[in-house]
Amino acid sequence: MADKPLMLIVDNESMGRTLALILEEKGCIMDAAETGEEATRKSMENFYNLALIGIGLLDMEKTGCGIHKMMNLEEREEQANKIISEVAEEVMLNIFGRKALDNILRAMREKYFLDLEEMPERPEVFSEALHRIIGLGSVIIEDLIVENLYAKMGLEFRWKKSYTFPDYIKEIRKFLLNKAQSQTTKILL
Repeated sequence: MADKPLMLIVDNESMGRTLALILEEKGCIMDAAETGEEATRKSMENFYNLALIGIGLLDMEKTGCGIHKMMNLEEREEQANKIISEVAEEVMLNIFGRKALDNILRAMREKYFLDLEEMPERPEVFSEALHRIIGLGSVIIEDLIVENLYAKMGLEFRWKKSYTFPDYIKEIRKFLLNKAQSQTTKILL
């Protein structure tokens, strides 16, 4: 657990010190915040695998923000992968229709051991599989997937010299992971 930093957010200094000492003795890397505002700022600047939060953070109650939960890395990856996979499926569904798309996806699973949900983590395999299954038209499909992803993110799309489909997917995935890191999920009380 030593390589996974934790955020401790407690407005009671004594309790915070005690909890930090206990967790540090267990090998945890700790960072602390005494206010919800400070914790929000730090969570936008750094990655924390877990946040331990004191329920009564006065500054958060005053602002009406409630309590915030920081998404862990696995949740952010799932969210980013889901967005990318959904856009890819939507683009291909619009082009091929359901029956043809199902056949393409079945071929990818059987020959390349790739489910569409894995494409964001294995874009090279997806690109190769798509090219072998449908031929040169795969480049047009990939371009449409990338263009639609940028549009969905509200980003301006520009072609980059020597960039390939996997490069764009990795860039979008990184953008989504960073965006999710900087946002906090509101838990209403």
